[in-house]
Amino acid sequence: VADISGVPILNVNSSGVVTIDGSLSSSGTGQFEGNLIINTPAANQSSQGLTINRPSAGTHYSSVEFATNGTVDWSIGQNTNDAFE
Repeated sequence: VADISGVPILNVNSSGVVTIDGSLSSSGTGQFEGNLIINTPAANQSSQGLTINRPSAGTHYSSVEFATNGTVDWSIGQNTNDAFE
């Protein structure tokens, strides 16, 4: 798939590997089967890995959760009181 100027922005090769030129965003839930690897740039600055961004402080919970068959076994994050738990 190319943008309006003809520059490719989405490429699917014969093995099924998808390459995206630019950002990928979703307003829903994304699910991946298999391993997810995040390669960070060779730079010494913030936001070079995984960022979980809340829409506003004190109103939304954000976390990283580890689950077994849909049941959360362990989680860590920031609660709606802005406390890290």
